[in-house]
Amino acid sequence: MRTRPYRWATFLSALCLSAAAAAAADPGKPVSTSDTAFLAPQRELSFEDLGLAYPLRLRTVFGQASVPLNIRADQVVTDATLSLRYSHSPSLRFDTSHINVLVNDQLVRTIPLTAESASGAVAQITLNPLLLVPKTQIRLELIAHYARNECEDPTHSSLWAEISNESSLKLSFSTLPPPPSLERLPAPLFDDGESGLLTLPFVFERSPTAGQMKAAAIVAAWFGAKADYRGADFPVRYGTLPPGHGVVFTTRAQSFPGLDPAAVSTRPSIAMVENPDVPQARLLVISAATDEGLVQAAQGLALSQLLMEGRNASIDTLQLPEARQAWSSGRWINPEAPRPLTDGALNPLSVTGLMPGPISFEFALPPDLYPLDRDSVKLRLKYRAAPITGANSALNAVLNAQFAGGVAIDATALGKSLGESRELTVDLPSGVLRTNNRLDAQFHFRRNTDAVCQDFDPNSLQGSIDPASKLEFKSYAHFAEMPALQLFAQGAYPYSRLGDLGGTALILPQGAQESEVSAALILAGHIGRWTQDAATRLEVGGFGNVSEFADRDLLVIGRAGELPVPQDWAGELPLLFDNGKTELRPVDLFDSLHERLAGRNLEQASEYASRVVMQAGQDFEAIMGFESPLKSGRNVVVLAAGSQGNLRDAALAVTKPGQAQFVRGGLTLVQGDKVSGYDLGNGYEVGSLPWWYGLKRWLGLRPYLMLPLTLLVVLLSAVVLRLALRRRAELRLKGKL
Repeated sequence: MRTRPYRWATFLSALCLSAAAAAAADPGKPVSTSDTAFLAPQRELSFEDLGLAYPLRLRTVFGQASVPLNIRADQVVTDATLSLRYSHSPSLRFDTSHINVLVNDQLVRTIPLTAESASGAVAQITLNPLLLVPKTQIRLELIAHYARNECEDPTHSSLWAEISNESSLKLSFSTLPPPPSLERLPAPLFDDGESGLLTLPFVFERSPTAGQMKAAAIVAAWFGAKADYRGADFPVRYGTLPPGHGVVFTTRAQSFPGLDPAAVSTRPSIAMVENPDVPQARLLVISAATDEGLVQAAQGLALSQLLMEGRNASIDTLQLPEARQAWSSGRWINPEAPRPLTDGALNPLSVTGLMPGPISFEFALPPDLYPLDRDSVKLRLKYRAAPITGANSALNAVLNAQFAGGVAIDATALGKSLGESRELTVDLPSGVLRTNNRLDAQFHFRRNTDAVCQDFDPNSLQGSIDPASKLEFKSYAHFAEMPALQLFAQGAYPYSRLGDLGGTALILPQGAQESEVSAALILAGHIGRWTQDAATRLEVGGFGNVSEFADRDLLVIGRAGELPVPQDWAGELPLLFDNGKTELRPVDLFDSLHERLAGRNLEQASEYASRVVMQAGQDFEAIMGFESPLKSGRNVVVLAAGSQGNLRDAALAVTKPGQAQFVRGGLTLVQGDKVSGYDLGNGYEVGSLPWWYGLKRWLGLRPYLMLPLTLLVVLLSAVVLRLALRRRAELRLKGKL
């Protein structure tokens, strides 16, 4: 599981996400890492760019929140200015109220609060560049009072200040690239100081062969795993080097003029060299005399079996590990055994103060994990709390922003033995579970307000989660209702089932163009992001030999006119391509009737999708999912585009959270930033259920059959009973009873 550094001082710290320093020069554009962004000498980052979707609201007599700032390891900040936009309560006592600004726990400015600044003000703060290291925390503290001679309520509603997410940082950089070396891989091509989209060009001599494409997909999956939640984009170039960092695949030293000949070897090898066009940039060169050698070098890199020292490394022999079993990669929870929550802890396990932030955990479930009962996933949350004198203090468990359960933790509930941990047991609601889950343990402390003017120390309110807390699983199956492109977008299912991609085949048209190869690599990186494993057993082919991959799940890339799909596939494709025309496959009458009885209208969805296709003309991209015509139970996902569409847009829509949430059903249409998914029937099932649950589910999906089935059972029972009674009467008449 991935972890990220957080500073959790108050509940507002939950709003702080990982930040990026390598943003585009225009602060109005989304944060992303281009192949030349590291060369930008100046950048301006708003707090919104740094992950704050909303303004920070500081509350109580001592409210605080942190903004994390990450800086690449090969960059040094030479100048920094913070423009802090703030407002605050007009009811404060201004002679004792102020805001402290700290960088990595060093106080850099105290901002006094005045009546004039209550409605809004901007403070320009020059920061010492020496304080800005690769992992930096900018902390904001509110010290607020409203009373002069009388007692104060530390949680009074007048004790607040707001920090706008339009506050910004202006940074000047010097780039200090290290000498070319493999020891720091994946840096500098990818630096974990980035939190925006990784953009890393891949370079080929010409349209790659199947072997070259396999090598590139293995490397793309490796970088996708490193980039993780950030996502990865892999633009493709034929015959020319990129204007920054990049990965080069070559079998000939003379393929790229200016490239260091020592970087290219006839043995399976990788090398890190300077980009001859941009000396500050680095190129990762993967070379061999044959395509098989390129694949071997890529596998060695992904398995970390190359000796990563100096500028060059080679691998002459490679023994692949045993084939992966289903869901055995480190990303996924193994439901066969209890899962310690601490394996996915995002921040410290203890909190202090009146309004502490949540103690958060992440865990990933196999996308096809199918709970069979309401208590299929049980949370055993062990906790400790200091003596609480105020009533209504509680500990709540929140799953994916929805309340899951809670317990009172005031002094009465805690009892006398306060040193022992207690347990909150919660059956996590199956309808809220997703592939990637976040669980928050939120303490709510209340102080005793019965005694007026009583001294109160907020630090006396403490709570913690015991490392013995765990998740337990029972009554589940591996089963999925397909097509479900949402599982592909949110968990790379079904390809992520085997971490080494031993059940996956990538199908590309012959002589694939740059955009088609780039789309395939983006999807390989997307799968690697979820498996966190080496894609060493992936296979690559074309429609000419697609039958060889009947026992694999297929990932098909190509433009509408370049998809020579077999004739028997036409009945499965949601979109039909014929003579430059694109039409929606008619909805099956039986599917339509079945879905209508279940309360869903396939005709309406089909009509809307048809209208979108007609309006788009040839300027569209589509993602389609259906059962493989080659073998029952296998799956196909197709990325297609019209003659004016861009396949890269469809692939990137799967990786970007803002668009991926709309990828669903069996057909998703992409037009620029607009993404729409449709369920058009033609469903099938993957996996298996216990017979008793399968029967229950089958009847539940067909309530209209309950009455005729009940009548049939009654009729059969009557016939059996009549025959039994007649037989008994005959035996009695014969004196045998």
